[in-house]
Parts: sequence; structure tokens; C-alpha cells
Amino acid sequence: MSAASRQQIAEAGTRSARSAQRREKLAQKDAETRERHIGQAAGVMKWLAILFVFFGLLEGVIARRAADRELAAIPAGAQDEDPLELADGSVMPVREFREQQELLVTLSYTVNFVLAAILFALHLWALRSPLPATITALSMYLVLLLLQILADPRALLSGLFLKLICLGFLLRGIQAALAERAARTAAERRAAREAAAA
Repeated sequence: MSAASRQQIAEAGTRSARSAQRREKLAQKDAETRERHIGQAAGVMKWLAILFVFFGLLEGVIARRAADRELAAIPAGAQDEDPLELADGSVMPVREFREQQELLVTLSYTVNFVLAAILFALHLWALRSPLPATITALSMYLVLLLLQILADPRALLSGLFLKLICLGFLLRGIQAALAERAARTAAERRAAREAAAA
């Protein structure tokens, strides 16, 4: 084998090594990009879960104070079966009114904590599959908003700023999940082209 042939083989080996290093760097960059997008999408649901816990506690304390004010308005010495006239003119037994107030307090805590738990579970799912998890979170949130508005149309404006923040977070999560999917698809296509070229 001539010196020129050995030189060409050595140069081809060097080019091949550089090409492999370039491919490795691109693959690493793709993986880092995907991890960043996955982290953003999953992080959205984690922060929303934290918000639901915080505002669940706040709403529960507010509901407890409101219930205590309502219960304090019951006349002293009223028995469980005594009729109680409410502010709207309706009448109900004292026992039923007390139970209703306690139920409202319990629901204030429970609903928000259950939503926080669901969002945290979606956060864990988003670490593996961000797009379906964020779409599920957005769908769940929109259904809950719709149910809340159907129950009380004034609820649309109640806490509107917080609702917009939650929607913005969820839309940002979907955007990050879509970016992760695009990065994964690009990496798979590049790998297929390189495999076909080899």
C-alpha cells in the first residue's frame, strides 16, 4: 500500500471521527433541548398544583370564617329541629343549616386539594409524555371553569386574574410540549438520515 493510500485512509478516518463527534454533539444538544422543554411542561403543572394548595388553604380559611359568622347568627338556645329563617327568606332546620355550613368548608378544602393532587399526577406523567399530560390538564381546567360558570355565572369574573394566570401557564406548558415533540421528531429524522447515509 502506498503512502498516498495510507494518507487517504487516515484522512477518511479523521473525517469519520469528526463527523461522529459532530453527530454526538447534535444528539446531546437535542437531548438537552428536549429535557428543557419537558421540564418546562411538567413544571407548569407542578406550580399549578402548588397554587391550588395555597389558594385551597386560603379559600378554606375564608369559608371557615364565613361559616363561623353564619353559625354565630343562630339564636342562642336554638335546638337542632327549630326552624331557622335565612337571609333569602327560606326556612330550614338549624341542624341542616349547621351541616350545610360545615359541608361548604369541607368542600372548599377538598376540591382544591384534589385538583392539586391531580395536577401533581399530571406533572409526573408530563415527565414521560408532556403533550398529552398538558392537554389533559388544560381540558380539565376548562371543564372545571365551565362547570363553575354554569353553577354561578358571576364566577367568571370572580378571581379572573388568577384564572388568566392558570390558563397562561397551561398554554405555555402546551407550547413547551409541542417544542419537545418537534425536537424529538427532528432528532429522529436526523438519525434516520445518518443511518441511511452510513
